[in-house]
Amino acid sequence: MFWNSYPLIRYTLAFTAGIILYTQTSLPLIALVLTGFVTLSLYLYFHFLEKQLSWLSGPAGLVTVGIVGWLFTAQADDSTRPDYLVHLPGPVEGYRAVLSSAVETKSNTFRVTAQVEQVRIHSRWMPARGKVLLFIDRNVPHKPAYGDELLVRKVPERVEPPHNPDEFNYQHYLKYQGIAYQQYLHVGEFVRLSKRPPSRLVQLALQVNESATALLAQHLTARNELAVASAMLLGVRDELDSDLLRAYSAAGAVHTLSVSGMHVGILFLVLSWFLQPLRKGSSYKKWVFIGIVFTFLWGYALLTGLSAPVLRSAIMLSVFVIGDTFRLSRNSFNTLTFSALVILVFNPYALFQMGFQLSYLSVAGILYLYPRLHWLWQPANPLWAELWSLSCGAVAAQVVTYPLAVYYFHQFPTYFLLVNPLVLGLSSLGLIVGMLYLLLYGVPLLNDFLLYCVKLSFGLLNQLVFYTENWPGARWNRLMLTDVQLLLLYGILVLFVVLFATRRKIYLWPCMVLAFGFAMTKLYAYQQQRKQHWLVVHHLKKHTAVSFIHGRALHLLADSLLYTDRRMQELHLEQFWTARGIHQTHHTFVQSLTPFGQALCWQGKRVLWIRRPLPRHTSLRSQQTIDLFLISNNALRYPPNWLRDFPVRQIVLDVTNSRRVAERWRTFCTDRNIACYDVRTRGAFVVSW
Repeated sequence: MFWNSYPLIRYTLAFTAGIILYTQTSLPLIALVLTGFVTLSLYLYFHFLEKQLSWLSGPAGLVTVGIVGWLFTAQADDSTRPDYLVHLPGPVEGYRAVLSSAVETKSNTFRVTAQVEQVRIHSRWMPARGKVLLFIDRNVPHKPAYGDELLVRKVPERVEPPHNPDEFNYQHYLKYQGIAYQQYLHVGEFVRLSKRPPSRLVQLALQVNESATALLAQHLTARNELAVASAMLLGVRDELDSDLLRAYSAAGAVHTLSVSGMHVGILFLVLSWFLQPLRKGSSYKKWVFIGIVFTFLWGYALLTGLSAPVLRSAIMLSVFVIGDTFRLSRNSFNTLTFSALVILVFNPYALFQMGFQLSYLSVAGILYLYPRLHWLWQPANPLWAELWSLSCGAVAAQVVTYPLAVYYFHQFPTYFLLVNPLVLGLSSLGLIVGMLYLLLYGVPLLNDFLLYCVKLSFGLLNQLVFYTENWPGARWNRLMLTDVQLLLLYGILVLFVVLFATRRKIYLWPCMVLAFGFAMTKLYAYQQQRKQHWLVVHHLKKHTAVSFIHGRALHLLADSLLYTDRRMQELHLEQFWTARGIHQTHHTFVQSLTPFGQALCWQGKRVLWIRRPLPRHTSLRSQQTIDLFLISNNALRYPPNWLRDFPVRQIVLDVTNSRRVAERWRTFCTDRNIACYDVRTRGAFVVSW
């Protein structure tokens, strides 16, 4: 049977199901243990004793593996421990923690994860566990480093959920990394006690990474070249700015800006080509080949600071090398899923990391689709053959990752098929000569030549990417996929690929049924969007923003700084607009401008926005009821007397007001039975009809 050839895929899927079951349900531990004991007993009984019912051993074994996945996930979840920060018996007055990750340099802060070891409660120290994401002021005398033990005199703050509709759930993202708290630390709010790195190996890796980063920074003077080289070779993204990221995203090359399986794979292919005689030789030579490859793979992981993507790729390729060299498995998919299973055993929450999902999907796509695409054309010209090979690899990886990429990023690069072969060629060249430069830096003359090649390759790559960004329609934006649409799209993709590979019509009809279902969901969403009305006062720090949505058109009312702050819009507003199917955006209104704010009427709703202080003894009068009275920038510090006779249905206070002013207004409105909404404490104000 089909599944008999893929035993490791079955086990990995069952283990994955156990992980998902733990994160999505609250089943009691005793029930799972008893169920696991019963299914394991059934598996052993049917497999060894009752041969006539041996087919039942398969389902029993898979259920057992799923329960094992549940138990491994429960073991990795610190939040259920009694000494976890959430469960402590009293308010935390301070804590001791050790910095347990690499330190990232941001524009104003150092970003680093700290592992809490002790907390102070009621003037007593007690053991505790949990991770806190720290943002440390860059004005501190000494840059924090991995292994620093800190005494913090502040209370850690819970990571807040999203405050705006459809906003990226940062709390959920950090949860799967074991982080539930964050904190901003200024000078004088913490003390460095000692140096106590949790792992000497990680400390060594980070030191090697910092030395290599300093070497590149010393000799690459062009900022963009340094930013791309540091990100691609070493996984250091400190120098990447929003313009560079946006350009690489438009070219479909943003994946090259972080060390990943692709980079490790390129270096592995080059090394394997040079070591081909050892790979095909005797058993002794094969062991030498494995030793050299392992030294390279894990040495590169050390160079990148043992970053998670490179560790994942090193494990994957290590398993592939052993299996392929000694012919332990003729099936590459078994080898691929075994490497995934190894990673999930040590870190079950890796399943929810976007990099893990995209990496394994792309490799699976290349393994299955690349030979079938490459077979379609066999050009005689070596140059065309190489370009065709690169194009097939790019298409194979892009096809299987496209739905997931759209689901996460809501955009798609239009010219990826044209640009990706060139991007892959230049990035591969830069990667190879960059690694040679780091390894052979001490060799005179040769290091100058390699440095020239590094500058040339990364310079041409940047020029290509920025040139592509300026092409008309360089990327499709505001693409939206729901969970159901994502599953339907992958069902269509799998059936179509199998249909293409087998030429069996049996896969055509279910593929068409799923395609019809996908089209119906998109048509239904489109019809709903055409009739929608939304009025949203957003939760933005230091900004005011109101979205007026009618159909698929957006009118944005905001302060002048927000109109030009593209990053703020992308972080907090863009996903809401994408989910609502916005096709047109307008920044102008037919409105009445006043010295203290704006008044407008939209779809029958009257809105008055007060954003500047009113002159003393000024009173407002209105013959018509105001549906939304928006106050910003502490424009009305005290509720005025004229408000008692002012016809208003809803008062909204946005985040630009101070906490004291907002509290004063809430008390006033409660006493007079006036509807009042504080965006700071309750999140975005949303009305739809």
